[in-house]
Parts: sequence; structure tokens; C-alpha cells
Amino acid sequence: RWLDGIDDFQRTDVHFRSLDGTGNFNWRFIFPFSYVPAEKIVVMKKKRHIWSLDTTEERFPPRLIIQIWDNDIFSPDDFLGQLELNLDRIPKEAKSARSCGLNQL
Repeated sequence: RWLDGIDDFQRTDVHFRSLDGTGNFNWRFIFPFSYVPAEKIVVMKKKRHIWSLDTTEERFPPRLIIQIWDNDIFSPDDFLGQLELNLDRIPKEAKSARSCGLNQL
């Protein structure tokens, strides 16, 4: 699950034999949704069924959910932790290193 209310998910690669918890990820995920700033809500359009002609619009709070699991070979994977990011509270981007500072918060 990557968005509160959505059952779809994306995965990264597995870092084998990482005994101290280090892992290097260079993944870019694409999340197909629209954001309505006036309502502070995420809008997703999708068909309810394969045979549906019209799309249905669903609205969700803008919270990105990141989960970490360990990858076991012979036993079920273990849930290690979860982070929920409220996308409304992420600081605005800086156009250059010079304009980056605490005033963006």
C-alpha cells in the first residue's frame, strides 16, 4: 500500500546479507494520482470493474505509506516498520542551493 485507502503497492530490490541494516537504493517510483491543493486531497480515477464504461473518482488524504520488510527464504517475510508521510507538510523545493534554508519550513 502506498496511499491510505489504496491496496496497490510498489517494491524495491532486495539487499541480501545486510547484517548492519545498510542498503543503497536508487529507485524512482511513479505514483499516478492528481492532487487538489484547495481541498488538500488526492484524487484517483479508475474503473470499478473491467467491463465498466465510466471511471469512478475516489478521494483520499495525501499520506504516503512506506513499509520495510525483511526477505526470508524459507519462512514468511517479517514486517520491520512503517512510515507514514503527510504530503501536505513536506517543505517546498529550493530552486538553488543558495535559496535553500529554514525559511522554507
